[in-house]
Amino acid sequence: MHLLSLHELYVGYGRGEAVVRGADLEVDGGTTVAVIGESGSGKTTLIRALVGLADVMGGEVVLEGVSVDPSSRTGIIRLRRAIQMIFQDPASSFDPRRTVGWSLREAAYLAGRPEQELEELVGRMSLSRQILDRRPGELSGGQAQRAAVARALVFKPRIIVADEPSSALDVSLQARIIRLFRSLKNDTSAMILVTHDIHVARMLADTAYVMLGGIIVEHGHARSVLSSPVHPYTRELLEAGTSSITPGIMPSVPPVFGEGCPYRARCPLADSRCAVLPDMHEHDGRMVRCHAQ
Repeated sequence: MHLLSLHELYVGYGRGEAVVRGADLEVDGGTTVAVIGESGSGKTTLIRALVGLADVMGGEVVLEGVSVDPSSRTGIIRLRRAIQMIFQDPASSFDPRRTVGWSLREAAYLAGRPEQELEELVGRMSLSRQILDRRPGELSGGQAQRAAVARALVFKPRIIVADEPSSALDVSLQARIIRLFRSLKNDTSAMILVTHDIHVARMLADTAYVMLGGIIVEHGHARSVLSSPVHPYTRELLEAGTSSITPGIMPSVPPVFGEGCPYRARCPLADSRCAVLPDMHEHDGRMVRCHAQ
């Protein structure tokens, strides 16, 4: 049994069209899953649905073998107890009027954790008393990230979701954050890492899902997907991630929405078949959505 399963999930905002279309994703205990894609691919929208910050318009969410309705109050509470999210801009997720220490103590109170456990977490995150007495806007990117991790761990979640954990940090801080997230495997059953940084995904992930235009186009073992990709979009993504181009930010036309493959407007292998979205099928040890493979 998977710890978390998403089946044919459609996700959007309000009454608009679905941003994520028919996503299937599985998370097993003891693993890290990377959701990879360029900006606007739908990866953040997909994981925000897990904590009630985007609307599930169709499909099913199964947590520990039990179907959960993420559109209901009961479902959101159940998901938020099991899943804690660390946002791309961690400082903005804290109350700007309160000190960081106050926010952490509030989280510990809500989670029913004693002061001693909070102090131990704060020590592990290398957060000094001086830092705790500051407001979120006064923290560096690395300090805010560590404070957000401490707050998430207070709730002892089954799954931690990290949205672009290294995107706003310099190279030295990125290395520290990678070490930190590696150590978190002892504190939680699983992690979901949302990123466009191929290096971070290679360092941390066991399984990789690649998204474009709200659709998962390839997934499988991270080592295979990120070293010998099958889908032409994954190949382009990796080429961008190993060049001087900012990883995941493609200097090319945007994805095509509609019935066909979202990559067809810029795919070197595109033909008339690509006007119809291909089914996901197995190829070379992973699942891929491409007529040419």
